[in-house]
Amino acid sequence: MYHGPQPEFVDLVVREDNGRCEGRMVARFILPPGSAGDPVLRFEFSGEFKNSARQTFPLTTSDGASGTVDLIPGGAFNLLEINVQIAATPGKVRQANVVLIKK
Repeated sequence: MYHGPQPEFVDLVVREDNGRCEGRMVARFILPPGSAGDPVLRFEFSGEFKNSARQTFPLTTSDGASGTVDLIPGGAFNLLEINVQIAATPGKVRQANVVLIKK
């Protein structure tokens, strides 16, 4: 499930160590026909876990743009909603919302 650009694939890795989160995401989106934009989004994020279900972390893309990523647990143990907001950069994906199923 998604809102915004349609993902072709999403690879998300999240690690926890002593209450600290570190992660990375690589995604490729299907852009509208004729679009000259870059369909690939790569970023890393980290921060301290908070005492709430929704976790928000600052992110930095592979080309240096900054933004935030929200990790929101779904209704089942294997669902995770990912909400990404990135500072506007011409030709780049700047927002995405997907629900992932943990393998």
